[in-house]
Amino acid sequence: MCNLTDSTGNVNSTNKTFDVERKISTSNYVPAGEETIGKKVITSGSYSNVGELSDASESRLMAKTASMKFTLKGEEHSLYLKDLGEDSATFTLQSEPQDVTLNVGETGNYDVDNDGKNDVAVTLNGISRGRADVTIAGLKASAAGETTESGKTTTTTGEKEKKSSLLLWLIILLIVVLILIWFFKKKSSGKVSFTRKDLGGNQGSLPPYQGNYVQPRQPQFSPSNNDPFRYQ
Repeated sequence: MCNLTDSTGNVNSTNKTFDVERKISTSNYVPAGEETIGKKVITSGSYSNVGELSDASESRLMAKTASMKFTLKGEEHSLYLKDLGEDSATFTLQSEPQDVTLNVGETGNYDVDNDGKNDVAVTLNGISRGRADVTIAGLKASAAGETTESGKTTTTTGEKEKKSSLLLWLIILLIVVLILIWFFKKKSSGKVSFTRKDLGGNQGSLPPYQGNYVQPRQPQFSPSNNDPFRYQ
């Protein structure tokens, strides 16, 4: 209750209820020389509103029970640091509440609006002085990959198409190599097929001849007193 008294002694009383939330202080920055991705600190029980994510990214140093609020597709969501270990951290993502655990250096892609598509990527860059160095980024719908049961991204559509194209070219190359091997092997065998028709006879009376082709001997000529073009 607030009481206000003027110079003549009149008193006016007003009742009003307020919800107070602790917000990140602009003075909470990382000391010079400390190597972290996030440069702004969110203390325990405080939050930082990073605004619209879309395909942008934001990094913060989060103490345990700190939160990052963000907007995606016009809806407000939050990333809450639930627990912090030596080399891992557990977060709660909501509006659709889900607990996720990341190891240092690990990135997870998650669906925050329950539409079946990944919306944000959360990366635990490291842990420094009891604070999680966290980066959160929005994902474009066309770049979102398939989601496994743990919420991690396995592969993207573009990667699938690239792998399929490479596999197709490998199959074509293999077929070409097999054809060339068959052709040269056939050519090096030296076998020629003849039919009776090729030899001047009735094709139906004898089966085709299968065998090695032999170069016929060429006739040789030798001059003679009686016959200048006699066979030897």
